[in-house]
Amino acid sequence: MEPSRIHFDKIDWEDRSFEIRGFHENTLLQASLTRFGILEPPWVCARHEKYLIVDGFKRLQWARENGAEAADLLLLPEALSTREIWERRIGKKLFEHGPGSAEKVRIAAVLLDLYPAGDIPGHFLSALNLPPRRDVLEKWAHLQLDGAVTLEILGSGEIADRAALETSTWERESRVAILGILRGLRCSASIQVEIVERIYEISLREERPLSELLNDPALREILSDGKVNHRRKTQALRDLLTRLRYPRLSRRQRQCEKNIEELALPHSVRIIPPPAFEGDGWRLELSFSNTLELRNALASAGSLIEPDRLGWILSPELEEQR
Repeated sequence: MEPSRIHFDKIDWEDRSFEIRGFHENTLLQASLTRFGILEPPWVCARHEKYLIVDGFKRLQWARENGAEAADLLLLPEALSTREIWERRIGKKLFEHGPGSAEKVRIAAVLLDLYPAGDIPGHFLSALNLPPRRDVLEKWAHLQLDGAVTLEILGSGEIADRAALETSTWERESRVAILGILRGLRCSASIQVEIVERIYEISLREERPLSELLNDPALREILSDGKVNHRRKTQALRDLLTRLRYPRLSRRQRQCEKNIEELALPHSVRIIPPPAFEGDGWRLELSFSNTLELRNALASAGSLIEPDRLGWILSPELEEQR
């Protein structure tokens, strides 16, 4: 198709039906426009005596703001249906670059509107890195219902896809709150998912609304502490959520640590409990750099077999009787 010169007063600037907004500033595009102008003609289609923008919203807005009154645009054939236009639009977006999370939300919603169950083209799903399951698309599309608030957070690129998806069944207020928390913590994708899952599990276990849990005083105190960096804040939050999710295990762990500390062992001797205190596979770890240190470590370790020195640690029921 050859570009056509189209005056800007023929464009419906209010209709953004075909927009796939990323909610982030594209600095590379702005730099290119400033230096070279529009290199690739935007796409438009004719609708109701006006032209609708299909692709190139930012480029055309830049031209308009810089005093242009017309531009060379690619006019899509009038015979194309809405679905065919979207297929071209989505295809161009997906295969130019990987879409961000906010763009993925929009594309998922469009695909659900355009195609019946099972008919969504596989090449779109693979480009989106999504399984051929309608329920997954529906979870992504559901995030669009929050409007710009959630999409702006997702557009920051600081929220892992899976973490965002895990919140799709949450009510809006809680979803916006947890996504804001994750963005502030700047933690890894796996830790984001852990935090979301842990909060949801606690909510179910304690039968507490998510909104109430997210406003728990202990949780808010951690998040509002301006004296620690985001890594320490993240770890403090994880520790709190672990205590809330597994209260008995947490109490057992704290008591064990206290009892081991009371033994006053040197740093070269460590007592390591079995994972989650399940089973009886306790470990004793010695560290040394010469024979003298080894002899001292063995002596300290040997003293542990004296009566009752390990009883409180190995048998929590004895601690309850203490």
